[in-house]
Amino acid sequence: INMVYFFVLFLFMAVLFFLGIYIKPHDRKFHLTLAYNFSQDHSSKLKSLAKKIDLRSSANWHLKIYSRESRFNGKQVHVVVEDYKATHSKELDLLVNNHVIMTSENHKYQPCSSWREGKSYETGKTGYFPESSTKKTAEWKIWSKNLSMTVFKNSTPQKTEVHQPIKMASRSQSFNAKKNRANHCQDNQNPTWSPIVLGATSSSKVNFLNSPFLSRKLTPQERSSENPIENSTLKKTIKMYDSNGTIKTAPAPEKDTFNSELRRIFVMRHAERVDLTFGHDWFNVYIDDKGYHRRNLNMPRRIPTRRGGPKDFFMDGPITEIGMFQAKLIGEAMRAKGISFSHVFSSPSLRSIQTAASVLDGMGDQQSKIKIEPALFEWMMWCKNNLPKFMANNELAEFGTKVDENYQPFFSLSQFNLHEKCDEYYYRSHAFVDHVVKNFSGNILMLGHSASLDVCTRILTGGSLRKTDDLIRVIQKVPFCGHVVIEQVSNKRWSLVQSSIPSLAHSQNQSFDWRVLQD
Repeated sequence: INMVYFFVLFLFMAVLFFLGIYIKPHDRKFHLTLAYNFSQDHSSKLKSLAKKIDLRSSANWHLKIYSRESRFNGKQVHVVVEDYKATHSKELDLLVNNHVIMTSENHKYQPCSSWREGKSYETGKTGYFPESSTKKTAEWKIWSKNLSMTVFKNSTPQKTEVHQPIKMASRSQSFNAKKNRANHCQDNQNPTWSPIVLGATSSSKVNFLNSPFLSRKLTPQERSSENPIENSTLKKTIKMYDSNGTIKTAPAPEKDTFNSELRRIFVMRHAERVDLTFGHDWFNVYIDDKGYHRRNLNMPRRIPTRRGGPKDFFMDGPITEIGMFQAKLIGEAMRAKGISFSHVFSSPSLRSIQTAASVLDGMGDQQSKIKIEPALFEWMMWCKNNLPKFMANNELAEFGTKVDENYQPFFSLSQFNLHEKCDEYYYRSHAFVDHVVKNFSGNILMLGHSASLDVCTRILTGGSLRKTDDLIRVIQKVPFCGHVVIEQVSNKRWSLVQSSIPSLAHSQNQSFDWRVLQD
């Protein structure tokens, strides 16, 4: 038997070697550091405190696994401390708290200045920037979280429960295991994602601009249904094309694997925004006396008319065509999972409102109207002591957006504190969410900003307020259309759970200048 084991192990190692995977024994001892970089004067005090720890008491441990971006191994990382607006196509736009990966040593791009060449971690663009607007930071701040595990120890020392991941890597994945949930809000077992079949298409069969890409069109009878996924025809089968262009059948997607009796709130960030893609002064470049000029395919096909003119787009721009596609993909995935919402709330920012509209479009929901709620707007620290000039409900309606004009906002624009602190931002957001929980029934969708995912759920799920640096570190990991789900369990407590909708990931695509071929 030992020889069989040896042969199997040898064969396994040979396969790994053939694949270029090398394994070596782990020669380091694991250890846990409770305190470090403390003064020697405090050593005795810390030891006495450590000895007083009751090892039999219950405790929660959160184990997190991170991975480095292999593309950035050995690269120096800088964080932006001062905004900079590019004045040349070779320069980078810098936004405070964004990260830049160094690609070269000091480069004299402009006389009498220290300029560096780098790649923006957030946008993927490469260019030159003034080094004085950044400072060196730790590489781990751009690591990707792949796994988060909660280890719970009961008051009985011998029994330890290990909870499976409740947060997975932000890459598109599908899991086929069965969903197993307990009643307690902390007992989140390993969530499952059954494959979402939205429909596969042959390129020769699809007009990309005019067809609902990756999704089958509903019949008029199905559209009239309150929940299209309930239609028996759709549940039985979905027509798809194979690689040869031949129609075949595939199993219809399963309904949402979560218990439909549980109440859920989805909090989502807006889709890709124009000003972060084409610059904060995009309206000065693409709008003139003759009107709006769409010089890039990712620019919106049309933009709304602002009562104050194009300058009202400053800090309140629309989403891109890719952004609309992102949001619609999320909506289609929700429809495929049988998810529906009783109420949809959105930040007054145009990018959030358009994202909400695109999600509803992807869901095939023609009935829901968007409730504009100022309390969902982002932290005032980003606004530099000035509120954007938001569009009025009637302006949005004229543009074709379905807005609930009868909704009375919980929070008014006049209540904003232009010097809002981080904890005040948490309390403002929680007050609104608490109001919604008490006064609105059913599943809720909230469209906001990157920080909304945390500030709208943190207090409700029993978490403590994050400090400013911690919040900024969290929101830097929230992509466009990133979303979280919280569920209300039987004991009326709320808990963060894994969404049944996979993450949406795609690479960057920079503008192309054909003149580079003339060099």
